[in-house]
Amino acid sequence: MKIKVLWSAHRIKIIVLAILLLVGGYYAYTKLNNKSATVQYLTATVSKQTIVVSVAGTGQIAASSQVDIKPDVSSKLISLNVKNGDQVKSGQVLAQFDATDALKAVRDAETNLETAQLNLDKLKQSADELTLIKSANSLSQAKESLVSAQNNLDQDYVDANLTIAGTFLQLPTVINGLQQMFYNSTYETNQWNIDWYANRVLIWDSTVLNYKTDLTNAYNSAQTAYDTNFSQFQALPSTASQTQIETLLQQTYNSTKLISEAIKQASTYLDFIDNVTVAHNTTSPQSMKSDQSTLRTYTSTINSQLSQLFSAINSLDNSKASIVSAQRNVEESTLSLADLKAGPDSLDVRAQEITIQQKQDALLDAKANLADYSVRAPLNGVVTNLDTSLRPGQTVANSTTIASIITPQLIAEITLNEIDVAKIKIGQPVTMTFDAVDSVTMTGKVADIDAIGTVSQGVVSYDVKISFDVENEQIKPGMSVSANIITASKTDVLLVPNSAVKSQGNGNYVEFLENGQPNQQVVTIGLTNDTMTEITQGLSEGDNVITQTITSSTASTTNSSSNSRNSGFGGGGLGGVQVFTSDGPPRD
Repeated sequence: MKIKVLWSAHRIKIIVLAILLLVGGYYAYTKLNNKSATVQYLTATVSKQTIVVSVAGTGQIAASSQVDIKPDVSSKLISLNVKNGDQVKSGQVLAQFDATDALKAVRDAETNLETAQLNLDKLKQSADELTLIKSANSLSQAKESLVSAQNNLDQDYVDANLTIAGTFLQLPTVINGLQQMFYNSTYETNQWNIDWYANRVLIWDSTVLNYKTDLTNAYNSAQTAYDTNFSQFQALPSTASQTQIETLLQQTYNSTKLISEAIKQASTYLDFIDNVTVAHNTTSPQSMKSDQSTLRTYTSTINSQLSQLFSAINSLDNSKASIVSAQRNVEESTLSLADLKAGPDSLDVRAQEITIQQKQDALLDAKANLADYSVRAPLNGVVTNLDTSLRPGQTVANSTTIASIITPQLIAEITLNEIDVAKIKIGQPVTMTFDAVDSVTMTGKVADIDAIGTVSQGVVSYDVKISFDVENEQIKPGMSVSANIITASKTDVLLVPNSAVKSQGNGNYVEFLENGQPNQQVVTIGLTNDTMTEITQGLSEGDNVITQTITSSTASTTNSSSNSRNSGFGGGGLGGVQVFTSDGPPRD
């Protein structure tokens, strides 16, 4: 009640006061937000440097290193000659595996070497009378084979001429039959049969004209080839050379193929007309059935002729090849006999000596393979982690660790997560620093990587062992170590700070100032580390790129790196950092 009374008595004053507050607030807001703002840009110069990409991990120095012992072969275990705690020397046999096959391979290699040596001794001796007779007989047989091959070729040319003649006994009937079937006016005066057939179904399907055109083209090609071919056949003299016969044979085969194609187009043409006629419940004329039957006969005739012509062509080719082969045999037999009469050739002797060397190498390889069946200690140390489940007679895979040997050599053991461990491999270089000896930096290599990770609270980690390139007395077991495994490096490449590179979709770009305003430049990036990014395309040495945007006003100042990959310049030496205002020129 009091509020209602108060509102009734002072409502006008309250309304006026509220309006004044709103107007004043809006005025103050616009004043505060109309402060003049200045945009500044920090830039860096693109330059060529070296970029190194590494994976970092921490761990400790171990008092000894462990080498896993695995067989080089998969075979049956014969004996296990050590137990846990045994002191072993380098080269000592730890286990023996069944080497039956390897022993056989060594024996075979020794036999092959002895055979090659005997062949060399025999080669250096003069040929005996029996060898000379056999070589002379081989030469005679080769010459007889050459004469037989030449006779076969002569007969093939005779047969080819007869095949051509037989073909021209059939072709006129077929080609003339096609002409009468389609280019006579049998059914209607002043109209060819081909047109008469087409007109029967043209009213229903104009596609018949396409089939008619295909038939006309095929027939004209066949008729032209036949006329030329027949003229050449008639002009062939009875004393024709083998070249003339072979040329006419190929031409006859080609023209017969064209006639076969014309028959095919004719059958397709009549079949189409027949199908359209039946589809419209109309009976095809008896003449069409007769022509279709005739075309099937023509097809059989032409296919038979094509087969005979093709067989004749193949016979000529085979006989020619036989002559070439026989000529080579004659040449080889002649040279072989001459070589036997002349005695051993220095090149033959040298070739056999090379063969002996190859057999000797094969024997060495076989012996090396045999040695793999004996597992030996690679270094001095103590046997540990012996697989006590192994028993003689058991087949052991070459991936099985049968034992380990611990040596006093210092190694660094670090732990990496599953993402970082996928980037490294054995043999990669490593740099190491130590909390206890901050003045010392050591180098080494990745020596071993766990094949199976360890899961703890849902996080997978892998142990990595690093060997030292050199020893240092200041480094003691148990010391903490920080290792950087170098996974990639490049020299003399274009680099920019990570903060200069932005991502957009599947691509990347940088910004540069032009007339005081930032513009985008698409780039292709290469290697990237914590501070720097390699640019492979899009920039040149000496270009300036924006690394940071600073917006300031009398009210506030904000810094932005515009979705950069990383803040900071890193790496140094990328040219001086410059500051630009939105108005353009650099400011000192």
